[in-house]
Amino acid sequence: MPEFDQIDLFNYAAYGNEDDPQWDDIRNYIRSNTNASKEYEEIKKNLSNVQPKRKQKDFGRPRQEVKSSDGNPNSGNTGEQNKKWWSVFLGE
Repeated sequence: MPEFDQIDLFNYAAYGNEDDPQWDDIRNYIRSNTNASKEYEEIKKNLSNVQPKRKQKDFGRPRQEVKSSDGNPNSGNTGEQNKKWWSVFLGE
């Protein structure tokens, strides 16, 4: 049976799948080695505390467009909207 290290245990905790035969060797290793089993459980517990929550997009907010009198949303740029993109960096 191959030996696995902490990185392998972490990868299995983060990405492993109980049904995927690709992970059979590491599953067997964890089941047969008590130290690996304890370390795996600790990694799994810490992983659930550390993983960032997925950001949710706000699909409810409508997009705002600037419309001009001729109906073209891009032709009515005035004032601050007319500045070039680099003016933000130059402080203009």
